[in-house]
Amino acid sequence: MFARSVTKPIEKIVGNLGQLADGKLDTEVFGTSRADEIGDIAKATEVFKKNMIRAKELESEAEKAKERAAAEKREQMNKLADAFQDNVGSIVRVVASAATELEATAQSLTAMMEQTNTQATSVSNASGLASANVETVASACEEMATSIREISAQVQNATHITTRATETATSTRETATGLADSVREISSVVELIQDIAEQTNLLALNATIEAARAGDAGKGFVVVAQEVKNLASQTARATENITAQIEKVQRITNTMVTAVDEISDVIENNKQSSTVISAAVEQQDATTNEITHNIALAANGTQEVANAITDVTKAATEGSHSAAQVLASAQELSQSASRLGKEVDSFIATVRAA
Repeated sequence: MFARSVTKPIEKIVGNLGQLADGKLDTEVFGTSRADEIGDIAKATEVFKKNMIRAKELESEAEKAKERAAAEKREQMNKLADAFQDNVGSIVRVVASAATELEATAQSLTAMMEQTNTQATSVSNASGLASANVETVASACEEMATSIREISAQVQNATHITTRATETATSTRETATGLADSVREISSVVELIQDIAEQTNLLALNATIEAARAGDAGKGFVVVAQEVKNLASQTARATENITAQIEKVQRITNTMVTAVDEISDVIENNKQSSTVISAAVEQQDATTNEITHNIALAANGTQEVANAITDVTKAATEGSHSAAQVLASAQELSQSASRLGKEVDSFIATVRAA
């Protein structure tokens, strides 16, 4: 009887402990009102129950605090991503737009160089024809008495050719002037891109500092910010290369303008010589010696024209090479801007997903 009076309450308390272990914290503990050892066990079980309830409450509070911290972290990362997108995203778009404009300008420069080369070839052909006509006039001077009319016709033909050469030289100079203007425009675009690259580099540095402050949560941000900084450095190097090529084009353009001016002077001299030849033909035999002298001057003039045209053709060829290099650099810059845009988008997506 005594054993049953002891074991039965203990079995109930053990059952209460099993229920508590299963998470049934609303279980009523048996025997807490008893004043014997079984009551002490029951009271201890009640304390255990209360401790479990308190632990459950603390666990719930900790989970809520964790959720609040995660929400605050997401909000901070989203704000950081929004700020970065506002600052860098607009710069990336400006870089891409500037690269497109630079590429279009470089293509226009290439086309103008090809046109200049074509015009130089035309002037060279005209110069060769003028030289042939001068030789014909010189030969005709030896038979002045019998071929005065033929000499006059050849002189008139040379005058027409000289006029056409003058027009071609003028057009070539206008083309060279337009080329210089285009080069100045390209220089302005390159300066803009350099400024943008510097701004991007500064923003990437600021982003790296902000990521360092964020600790472990900003490690991924640091890697992407460094990539953005590297792309900005590549952009700066590309613009430096473009600037060097532009300076070379400017030098070639100045040489081209000088050569065209020399061509114009030579053509003008040739025109004056043709006028003198016409006057000498009218004086016939009395001015034969003067005509011969002027023909020699004309021959020298056409040779100078040929030499000048050779220089123009060479300058135009070098200009074409430089324009091609500018175009290649512009395309490389456009590709860098595209990669930079993709990296920025990837970075923002990473930050938002963190």
